[in-house]
Amino acid sequence: MRGGCVDGPSTSKRALIARLLGVGWFVALTIAGGAVGGLALDGWLGTGPILTILGTLAGLAVAVAGMYLMLAAVLRGRPQGSPGDQRGQSGRA
Repeated sequence: MRGGCVDGPSTSKRALIARLLGVGWFVALTIAGGAVGGLALDGWLGTGPILTILGTLAGLAVAVAGMYLMLAAVLRGRPQGSPGDQRGQSGRA
């Protein structure tokens, strides 16, 4: 039989690990989605590799922006989408 507290440091570490894994999956899927979308458009339009390259770059740009927002929320210690996330510098004069 196991004893111990369910809440505590290990629970917050697990939550942090889960959030960081989510960031990693978001980045990977966004870049891959852009590349696959560009590849499909290249095949459909017969445009060569240009749309694959542009799709990959667009996926990379979206991934970097999303990763920045997600990691900023993690570093602030707030859940993503919480009211504090959208607060800018309005508290300063």
